[in-house]
Amino acid sequence: ANDACPAPKSGPPAFQAHESLLLNRNTTSMAATATIVALNVHGWRDRHSRIQSMAQLAFFKHLFQDDTATIRIVTLQEVKNTMPSIASLQHGFEYQSCIRLGKDKHLFRLDTSESASALAARLARTFGDQHDFNEVLQAYKTVRYLDKLQVSADLECQHSVTTELDWLCQQLGLPLQGFAPALDFSFGNAICTSQANVAFTPFQLSKLDNGREEEQRSCAAATITLGEHVLHIYNIHLDVTSEDCRRHQLEQILAVAQEPHLIVGDFNAVHQTHYSEAEWTAIQAARKTHKLEAARSDVIELLLHAGYKDPIAERRAHEATCEYGTRIDYAWTSPSFGDYGWSVYSASIVPTDTTDHKALVVKVANSKS
Repeated sequence: ANDACPAPKSGPPAFQAHESLLLNRNTTSMAATATIVALNVHGWRDRHSRIQSMAQLAFFKHLFQDDTATIRIVTLQEVKNTMPSIASLQHGFEYQSCIRLGKDKHLFRLDTSESASALAARLARTFGDQHDFNEVLQAYKTVRYLDKLQVSADLECQHSVTTELDWLCQQLGLPLQGFAPALDFSFGNAICTSQANVAFTPFQLSKLDNGREEEQRSCAAATITLGEHVLHIYNIHLDVTSEDCRRHQLEQILAVAQEPHLIVGDFNAVHQTHYSEAEWTAIQAARKTHKLEAARSDVIELLLHAGYKDPIAERRAHEATCEYGTRIDYAWTSPSFGDYGWSVYSASIVPTDTTDHKALVVKVANSKS
C-alpha cells in the first residue's frame, strides 16, 4: 500500500527558475540573433516516456526563460517521433512520482525524500531482485530534477498534435519541425523552431560498404532566413562503433553543406588532444574491455583541417558531454561563418538529468545590416 500511486493533486506548483541553469542574458544590440540548443535525448532508451517528456519540457522551458534571441532553434538526436498518450502527458505532474516496472507493470512509488540507498533497499524489499535498480534510479533522478525545479507547464494539447515530438515542440512555442528518420520512422533527428521562413531537408546518410552491419543514420537540415540573413543548420547523430563509418557519414554532409552553417549533434567521436596521456590510455583500455575499436581522432581532425571552429572548446576547458566521461557532442561553425557576418557570442555545455548527455547551447548573432 505504501508504494501505491498517490491521488492526483489539485494542481501543480508554480514554475520557478533554477538560476544555475539559466544562460547569461545578452544585451548587445544585434540585427539578428539565434539560440541553438543540441541534445541527444536517447528516446529509444526511454521506458518511462511520460516522465521523460515532462522533464524535457521542464528543461527547455527553463533554459529559454531568460533568452532574448530573435529565434530559438532546438536540435534533438535520437528523438522519439511516435504517437503520444495525450492523457498521460496532461496528467503527468500528478502521477510523475510513480513508474511501472517490467512486463508485469509493477507499480512503484518514487519518494524523492529518500536517499538512493534507501530507495534501493525498498525496491529489494518490495520486489526482491525482479527489477534492475539502475532503471529505477534514472527515473528517481528525473523526478528529483522536476521537484527541484518545482515545474509546471500548460499541458493543454492542441488538436493538431500528432506525435510526442510535436507535443514537445508546441509546448515550447516551436511548432515548426523537421524530422529525419534513422533506424525507422519512430526515431531520428529533429530540428524545431518558431521561425516562419524556414525550409527543412531530411536526408539519409549512405552506409559504408565494409562488410559490417551498420545502423541507418540521417541528417536533419534546416535553412533559416532572418531578414537578409541566412543560416543553415545540420543536425546529426553519427555511427556509434566505427570511426571509418563516422568519417564516411560526415563527408557526405560536408559535401552538400551550404554556407554559412553549423553542424551540431552527437558525433560519437573523440579527439586525443582533449585528454591527458593517462586519460587517453584509460579510454583505450575501456574500449578494449568492451570489444570496441581503438579510439581515433579522424572525424575531429577532418573538421579541423577543413577550417571548422569549435566555439565551446575555444571558451572553456575540456568537459565531458556523456556518461562515459568523454566529449562526443559538438557544435561546429563553418569555415566561412564569419564572412557572412555571423559570430558566436556565447557557447556552453549545460547539464541535465533528462538524458545521459549534456546539452550544448550556442548563441550566434549577425550585425550586418
